[in-house]
Amino acid sequence: MRKIKMIMVTKKNKLLFMAIFFLLLPSFCVSFSLNYEIAAQEKPQLELVKGGNFKPLMVFKGSIISTNNSHIIYLDDFFIGKTEVTVSDFAEFCNKANYRTKVEIEGGYYEWNQEEFRWEPKRGASWKNPGYNQKNNYPVVLVDWYDCIEYCNWRSKIDGFEPVYTIDKNNKDSNNSASDNRKWIVTFDQTKNGYRLPTASEWEYAMRGGTKAKNLKYGSSDNVDEISWTTMNSKHVMQTATKKPNELGLYDMLGNASEWCWDWFGENTTTNNPIGPTAGRQRWVMNGMEDDQLIFIPLSPAQPSDQVGFRIVRNAK
Repeated sequence: MRKIKMIMVTKKNKLLFMAIFFLLLPSFCVSFSLNYEIAAQEKPQLELVKGGNFKPLMVFKGSIISTNNSHIIYLDDFFIGKTEVTVSDFAEFCNKANYRTKVEIEGGYYEWNQEEFRWEPKRGASWKNPGYNQKNNYPVVLVDWYDCIEYCNWRSKIDGFEPVYTIDKNNKDSNNSASDNRKWIVTFDQTKNGYRLPTASEWEYAMRGGTKAKNLKYGSSDNVDEISWTTMNSKHVMQTATKKPNELGLYDMLGNASEWCWDWFGENTTTNNPIGPTAGRQRWVMNGMEDDQLIFIPLSPAQPSDQVGFRIVRNAK
């Protein structure tokens, strides 16, 4: 709910898209000293989400987004992170796997300036230095979708699970966005028990409270400040688990860092544990809901942002 352009689709106006531009906050690439915790971590804290049926707030019908639908999704049980992956979690990964993110390799990234309608370079920025004095329990940001995939596989291996993703870096995905300079081919094995990104359907279901959903204005509350860090109460992403959790015990499912999901942005062809289209140009990035509106953005998988992080899930079977 911050710098990047989010999209909210609502029954009230039945538009294809509604672009929501959140307040643009200054971002300065200055160096901050932070003693990252890279000691051995406990396994991620996950909450069980009991599966069930739910009607998503929006669906694709061909290439059109609609909220006037009778589409019902069925999901099996799954585990999901209580919080977003933190700076400390990601530091352990980079240290032990000797991993460098895309932003680190390229020495910065480009950020969209909505006021001037152009991309601006942010030199020297990275997950270690997003432009503000972060702490170890802040959500990690400035990671692209591929960085998240690499983290999931690494975390699966050290915790004794089967990696979910197969990553082919030698061949390029010809269907991917022209703005994606990685274009790795990543395949998803749903039978494996390791960590992964949530599907867009799993993310929405968990955000809304699953079988315990209260269906309030912001999902789990009518008071946005009670459950969320937004541009109205913070200047940047903040510490995880400092606001009230939702019905499932999940923190920051509204606001704070937006979160990468697995799916290509497009139509689901199945309703039973859908994982999205088989090809595409952008991935789902989720940020919450307001009334009957889903807050999200389609983003190129190689496009990092200082407002986008991720959380992990695992199959419950």
